[in-house]
Amino acid sequence: MWNRILVIVTSTLVLILLYVFIPGLRNDRDRILGDKQFKSDHWKKAAKLYEKVIDYNANSPKEMTRLGYCYFKTGDVKKAIATFKKSIQIDSTKLKTYRWLGDAFLQEEDFLNAGKAYQKLISLYRAHHLLDKTDADDYMYALDKSVFCELKLKNDSLALRQLHSFASALRMKIQ
Repeated sequence: MWNRILVIVTSTLVLILLYVFIPGLRNDRDRILGDKQFKSDHWKKAAKLYEKVIDYNANSPKEMTRLGYCYFKTGDVKKAIATFKKSIQIDSTKLKTYRWLGDAFLQEEDFLNAGKAYQKLISLYRAHHLLDKTDADDYMYALDKSVFCELKLKNDSLALRQLHSFASALRMKIQ
Protein backbone atom coordinates (compact mmCIF):
# COMPACT_ATOMS: atom_id res chain seq x y z
CA MET A 1 0.00 0.00 0.00
CA TRP A 2 2.71 2.50 1.02
CA ASN A 3 4.81 1.49 -1.96
CA ARG A 4 1.94 2.28 -4.27
CA ILE A 5 1.38 5.71 -2.67
CA LEU A 6 5.12 6.42 -2.85
CA VAL A 7 5.18 5.52 -6.57
CA ILE A 8 2.18 7.77 -7.28
CA VAL A 9 3.66 10.72 -5.33
CA THR A 10 7.08 10.27 -6.94
CA SER A 11 5.57 10.03 -10.41
CA THR A 12 3.50 13.15 -9.79
CA LEU A 13 6.55 15.10 -8.61
CA VAL A 14 8.55 13.98 -11.65
CA LEU A 15 5.76 15.11 -13.98
CA ILE A 16 5.53 18.49 -12.22
CA LEU A 17 9.30 18.99 -12.47
CA LEU A 18 9.28 18.05 -16.15
CA TYR A 19 6.40 20.44 -16.79
CA VAL A 20 8.33 23.25 -15.11
CA PHE A 21 11.80 22.62 -16.56
CA ILE A 22 11.24 21.30 -20.09
CA PRO A 23 10.23 24.68 -21.60
CA GLY A 24 13.41 26.21 -20.18
CA LEU A 25 15.51 23.37 -21.56
CA ARG A 26 13.82 23.74 -24.95
CA ASN A 27 14.49 27.47 -24.81
CA ASP A 28 18.19 26.86 -24.07
CA ARG A 29 18.33 24.39 -26.97
CA ASP A 30 16.71 26.92 -29.31
CA ARG A 31 19.15 29.61 -28.16
CA ILE A 32 22.17 27.37 -28.78
CA LEU A 33 20.87 26.22 -32.17
CA GLY A 34 20.01 29.83 -33.07
CA ASP A 35 23.54 30.94 -32.22
CA LYS A 36 24.95 28.12 -34.36
CA GLN A 37 22.75 29.08 -37.33
CA PHE A 38 23.59 32.77 -36.81
CA LYS A 39 27.34 32.10 -36.86
CA SER A 40 26.86 30.02 -40.02
CA ASP A 41 25.00 32.87 -41.76
CA HIS A 42 21.76 30.87 -41.97
CA TRP A 43 19.64 33.92 -41.26
CA LYS A 44 16.14 32.50 -41.79
CA LYS A 45 16.80 29.42 -39.67
CA ALA A 46 18.39 31.52 -36.94
CA ALA A 47 15.46 33.96 -37.00
CA LYS A 48 12.93 31.17 -36.44
CA LEU A 49 14.90 29.87 -33.47
CA TYR A 50 15.40 33.33 -31.96
CA GLU A 51 11.68 34.03 -32.36
CA LYS A 52 11.01 30.93 -30.22
CA VAL A 53 13.53 32.08 -27.61
CA ILE A 54 11.92 35.52 -27.45
CA ASP A 55 8.43 34.01 -27.27
CA TYR A 56 9.59 32.22 -24.13
CA ASN A 57 11.58 35.15 -22.71
CA ALA A 58 10.97 38.57 -24.24
CA ASN A 59 13.76 40.14 -22.13
CA SER A 60 16.67 38.66 -24.07
CA PRO A 61 18.57 41.63 -25.57
CA LYS A 62 21.28 39.50 -27.22
CA GLU A 63 18.77 37.28 -28.98
CA MET A 64 16.54 40.26 -29.80
CA THR A 65 19.49 42.06 -31.41
CA ARG A 66 20.50 38.95 -33.33
CA LEU A 67 16.90 38.46 -34.48
CA GLY A 68 16.92 42.04 -35.77
CA TYR A 69 20.15 41.34 -37.64
CA CYS A 70 18.62 38.19 -39.17
CA TYR A 71 15.68 40.29 -40.39
CA PHE A 72 18.14 42.85 -41.78
CA LYS A 73 20.16 40.20 -43.61
CA THR A 74 17.01 38.67 -45.14
CA GLY A 75 15.85 42.07 -46.41
CA ASP A 76 13.12 42.86 -43.89
CA VAL A 77 14.68 46.16 -42.85
CA LYS A 78 11.57 47.69 -41.26
CA LYS A 79 11.12 44.64 -39.04
CA ALA A 80 14.84 44.76 -38.22
CA ILE A 81 14.58 48.40 -37.09
CA ALA A 82 11.56 47.64 -34.90
CA THR A 83 13.37 44.66 -33.35
CA PHE A 84 16.54 46.66 -32.67
CA LYS A 85 14.44 49.33 -30.95
CA LYS A 86 12.83 46.67 -28.73
CA SER A 87 16.29 45.37 -27.85
CA ILE A 88 17.40 48.88 -26.89
CA GLN A 89 14.37 49.20 -24.60
CA ILE A 90 15.55 46.06 -22.79
CA ASP A 91 19.25 47.02 -22.64
CA SER A 92 20.43 50.34 -24.00
CA THR A 93 24.15 49.63 -23.54
CA LYS A 94 24.77 47.07 -26.30
CA LEU A 95 27.03 48.68 -28.90
CA LYS A 96 26.30 46.07 -31.57
CA THR A 97 22.59 46.94 -31.46
CA TYR A 98 23.31 50.58 -32.30
CA ARG A 99 25.74 49.56 -35.04
CA TRP A 100 23.22 47.33 -36.74
CA LEU A 101 20.37 49.80 -36.16
CA GLY A 102 22.48 52.46 -37.89
CA ASP A 103 23.14 50.06 -40.76
CA ALA A 104 19.41 49.37 -41.12
CA PHE A 105 18.59 53.08 -41.19
CA LEU A 106 21.41 53.59 -43.70
CA GLN A 107 19.89 50.88 -45.90
CA GLU A 108 16.65 52.89 -45.83
CA GLU A 109 18.65 56.05 -46.64
CA ASP A 110 17.48 57.57 -43.35
CA PHE A 111 20.77 59.36 -42.72
CA LEU A 112 19.47 61.35 -39.76
CA ASN A 113 18.44 58.30 -37.71
CA ALA A 114 21.46 56.31 -38.91
CA GLY A 115 23.70 59.12 -37.68
CA LYS A 116 21.87 59.18 -34.34
CA ALA A 117 22.38 55.43 -33.89
CA TYR A 118 26.09 55.69 -34.71
CA GLN A 119 26.43 58.74 -32.43
CA LYS A 120 24.85 56.77 -29.58
CA LEU A 121 27.35 53.96 -30.12
CA ILE A 122 30.19 56.49 -30.08
CA SER A 123 28.96 58.16 -26.89
CA LEU A 124 28.50 54.80 -25.14
CA TYR A 125 31.98 53.73 -26.16
CA ARG A 126 33.50 56.95 -24.87
CA ALA A 127 31.46 56.95 -21.65
CA HIS A 128 32.44 53.41 -20.70
CA HIS A 129 36.00 53.46 -22.07
CA LEU A 130 35.39 50.05 -23.54
CA LEU A 131 38.61 48.34 -24.51
CA ASP A 132 37.34 45.10 -26.01
CA LYS A 133 38.65 44.68 -29.57
CA THR A 134 35.14 44.09 -30.92
CA ASP A 135 33.93 47.26 -29.21
CA ALA A 136 36.89 49.20 -30.63
CA ASP A 137 36.08 47.92 -34.11
CA ASP A 138 32.43 48.94 -33.66
CA TYR A 139 33.61 52.37 -32.48
CA MET A 140 35.82 52.86 -35.54
CA TYR A 141 33.03 51.66 -37.81
CA ALA A 142 30.53 54.04 -36.19
CA LEU A 143 32.91 56.99 -36.54
CA ASP A 144 33.32 56.23 -40.23
CA LYS A 145 29.58 55.81 -40.84
CA SER A 146 28.74 58.85 -38.74
CA VAL A 147 30.97 61.01 -40.92
CA PHE A 148 29.26 59.58 -44.00
CA CYS A 149 25.79 60.37 -42.59
CA GLU A 150 26.75 63.90 -41.60
CA LEU A 151 28.18 64.56 -45.05
CA LYS A 152 24.97 63.23 -46.63
CA LEU A 153 23.00 65.58 -44.37
CA LYS A 154 25.40 68.40 -45.28
CA ASN A 155 26.39 68.91 -41.65
CA ASP A 156 30.01 69.71 -42.47
CA SER A 157 31.09 70.96 -39.04
CA LEU A 158 29.98 67.78 -37.26
CA ALA A 159 31.48 65.65 -40.04
CA LEU A 160 34.78 67.48 -39.59
CA ARG A 161 34.73 66.84 -35.81
CA GLN A 162 33.97 63.18 -36.45
CA LEU A 163 36.84 62.96 -38.94
CA HIS A 164 39.13 64.40 -36.29
CA SER A 165 37.90 61.76 -33.78
CA PHE A 166 38.34 59.08 -36.42
CA ALA A 167 41.92 60.17 -37.12
CA SER A 168 42.71 60.23 -33.38
CA ALA A 169 41.24 56.76 -32.94
CA LEU A 170 43.27 55.48 -35.89
CA ARG A 171 46.46 56.91 -34.41
CA MET A 172 45.72 55.16 -31.09
CA LYS A 173 45.00 51.89 -32.88
CA ILE A 174 48.25 52.07 -34.88
CA GLN A 175 50.40 52.72 -31.81
